[in-house]
Parts: sequence; C-alpha cells; structure tokens
Amino acid sequence: MKANRLAKDEGGDFGIGTMIIFIAMIVVAVVAATVIIEVMNRLQGNAYNTGLEATQMVSSGVDVRLVTMERDRGFGQGIPGLEGLGQFATGIPFIGGQFPSDEYVGSITVTLQLRAGSQPIGLDNLTITVLTPRDMATYSGIESESTTQYSEIRTIRDDDGSIENMHALNRIGDVAELVLDVSSLKITPGTRFTVRTTPQVGMSADVDCTVPVGYAYDAAALQLYP
Repeated sequence: MKANRLAKDEGGDFGIGTMIIFIAMIVVAVVAATVIIEVMNRLQGNAYNTGLEATQMVSSGVDVRLVTMERDRGFGQGIPGLEGLGQFATGIPFIGGQFPSDEYVGSITVTLQLRAGSQPIGLDNLTITVLTPRDMATYSGIESESTTQYSEIRTIRDDDGSIENMHALNRIGDVAELVLDVSSLKITPGTRFTVRTTPQVGMSADVDCTVPVGYAYDAAALQLYP
C-alpha cells in the first residue's frame, strides 16, 4: 500500500510540472506575438511615411512656364550718336574683344506654377540657380550667405491671395513671376545658360536658355524659354 501511495504522489508532481511548463510556453508565445505585432506596426508606419515622402518628392515641384530677359535701355551709352542702341542692334565690333559692361543682361524673369499633384510650394524656400559656362548664382526669397534675394515677386494669377500674402503657390492655378538680377554673371549675347528651380520638398527642374545674338534696338525684353 505504501508503494502505491508513493507512485500516486510522484504522478501528481509530474502533472504540476507539465502544467507549469505549458503555462510558461503560453506566456512566451503571448510575449513573442506582442513583439511581432509591435514590429509590424512600426514597419507599416515607416512604409507609409516612406511612400508618402516618395510621392511628395516625385509629384511636388514647380514648372517653369516662361523665362524672359530684360536689358538696360541705356545700351550704347558712351558711343556718340548710338545711345540707346548698343552692340545688339548696330553690329559694332567688340571693344577689346569684350562687350561693354552695359551690354550684359540685367535681369531675367522666371514664370512659375505648381506641378500637377504638387503640395503647396513656398517661394521664400524655393531656390533658383542660374548656371552659365563660367559662373553661377543662387537666388531665394530670403537673402543669406549662399543666396541672393529675388529682386521682385509678382502675382500673375492667384485666387486666394497666397502669393501676395504668404509668398506661396497654393493651388494649381497660381502663377507667379520671380525677377532675378543677373548682372553679376555678365551674360552676353549668344550665351547659353541653365535655370534650375529647387523646392524645399520635391524634384528640381532645369530649363536651358540662349540669349540671341541680335534683336531690334527698341526691344527691352525678350522671351528665352520656351
């Protein structure tokens, strides 16, 4: 009888041990499942944010609709009888192999609108780089050590006043003009240069322009792009 009681007691101990191991396995499984779910949620959130940022980078930006240049109407000053005409109209040979300083392009005007599907673009945070074969200059709405401030921001079309009030392209229909002083680049007739627009968020865009070699003496502004 004593031997039987011992056997029964040992069998009870074995059952309790099995139950403890089973409960431990369940606890471990719950913890592992919680960790996996948390990791999946983080991955899903990261994937969503990455996809959103990628979409914004691809779709956001500005399109350059028009680039024009303006010259100083004082071309030809200092040449007797030719004030207001200059090298563009007269065909006078270069002085010392170079154009006189008043025959450089004074400013260019870049007309911009939002790309289809773009987020709003702040013009103060938009940078425009003008690259010539010999030099470059970068412009933005706020002057800094690396950029020069726009000479002027003009509103062409703006239903909600975002361009004038916030210096921002808010809607697809918004159109603005940015005037850039490029006199320091010494762009002469026949020069080919690139205008690069770079928003704070979005893709950069390049347009190539070429200053014509000759045009009418009374033409103060010329279209360079498109």
